Amino acid sequence: MKEFKQLAGQTLIYGLGTMLPRFLNYILLTVYFTNTLFNDYISEYGKVTELYAYIAFLMVVLTYGMETTYFRYATKIKDRNRVFSSIQTLMFTTTIIFLGSILIFTQPIADALKYSGESYFIRLLALILSVETLSAIPFAKLRIENRPRKFAILKIIQVSINIILLLGIYNIFPAVTGSTSFILNAEGIISSRFIFISNLIASSVVLFLLLPELKGYSLKAFDKNLVRPLLIYGLPLMVSGLAGVINETLDRMVYKHIVQGKQALIDLGIYGANYKIGGLLLIFIQMFRYAAEPYFFNKSKEKDSKRQYAALMNIFVGVVLFMGLIILLFLDIFQYFIGANFREGLFVVPYIVLAYVFSGILFNLSVWYKLTNMTFYALIIMLVGATITVVINFVFVPVHGYKASAIAHLISAISMVILSYILSRKYYAVEYYVIRIASYLIFSILIYIVAHFLQTENVFIDFIFRGLLVLLFVIFVAWKEKIIPKRFIK
Repeated sequence: MKEFKQLAGQTLIYGLGTMLPRFLNYILLTVYFTNTLFNDYISEYGKVTELYAYIAFLMVVLTYGMETTYFRYATKIKDRNRVFSSIQTLMFTTTIIFLGSILIFTQPIADALKYSGESYFIRLLALILSVETLSAIPFAKLRIENRPRKFAILKIIQVSINIILLLGIYNIFPAVTGSTSFILNAEGIISSRFIFISNLIASSVVLFLLLPELKGYSLKAFDKNLVRPLLIYGLPLMVSGLAGVINETLDRMVYKHIVQGKQALIDLGIYGANYKIGGLLLIFIQMFRYAAEPYFFNKSKEKDSKRQYAALMNIFVGVVLFMGLIILLFLDIFQYFIGANFREGLFVVPYIVLAYVFSGILFNLSVWYKLTNMTFYALIIMLVGATITVVINFVFVPVHGYKASAIAHLISAISMVILSYILSRKYYAVEYYVIRIASYLIFSILIYIVAHFLQTENVFIDFIFRGLLVLLFVIFVAWKEKIIPKRFIK
């Protein structure tokens, strides 16, 4: 277990930069938006849900796999500055082209997305995406150089600015001026546009603070001979990333085009709010990913690297299932983080949580094609998942609504895990403890079922009982991982 101490420490620090800001964003803003600001305007929150799905999708396009490519070539080539300068130049060029294109064709895009009278949303999205894209490789540079503290500080600064601006715009400014007209849209209801304006300002400040990381950048260091191998490695990751983000966001991007009328945005608002509850698990997975991806590459040259990857998978699955059980067994508490008008969608949370568990497993499995340069297979895996997502959404959403979207997310994630594992056995066999991992999954599901069906009218007794069930799972995992000796259990 000693080999994981550095990873655990960095994961904790990255947690300050990813989990803490997102958790603050969740606690302060999701609670605020769904309980107060948009509690009576669910459709406006639906816009936020939809547009941030587009941001997630387009971020994959604009970074086109260059973060992982940077990790790969920065550990492969001695001259890291040459790699950094080449990738940053590529991304700067493509970002300028993207931004210019969106600004020129803003209105046609707004018409296609049914934002004809609110085209400013399209411009804001383009600016946010451009700033975030230019920040991506400097942030990756901090990660490969094992500087998680600066990474964490910058992420905390970003979310702090965002929160302060939002609370100031929606609360302080109207209170000082005595007028709310500034924050209303054309329909006379509270507009969500300032959510995106605040995001843009916060991201721009962080990009400015990242400028020192460009100290080693030089246009002269740009290596045109390096461009082809960079793109060959990165573009399949982009396509696989696109397929992956489709699994995460397609339901929210197309929902308005499947379900007609204003009800679509209302459904999106409810679905998006409940997705945030399951998304608490995603925060941990993202935190783990920031620390683990450089770890995978740095450890790849060690003789026992595969053993470490297998052991890491066990620990990851145990921890992520533990967190999932906390969310699901105490959902009657977590539900208060979203407004009462949004809670009718709580039934999708179990599907979302379990889907994220499998998404985390899929990330751990991805080590095989990243280390063997077989990123083309990532494309195959993700396209299979994306196809499943697309088919289920278009066939079942018109009948079953966003429940079908949540189930599609789960089925897609499971399918990709199975396919990735089968391919890994052929090209980069890591002896994962499949039976043990399966036992963790089955045991956690059984615990959820027991907690769901064995409920009393006494809230206190239920709380204690569910806490004991979670403790039982922890003991089980600790015993299987030999953290607790078998003789102690006996």
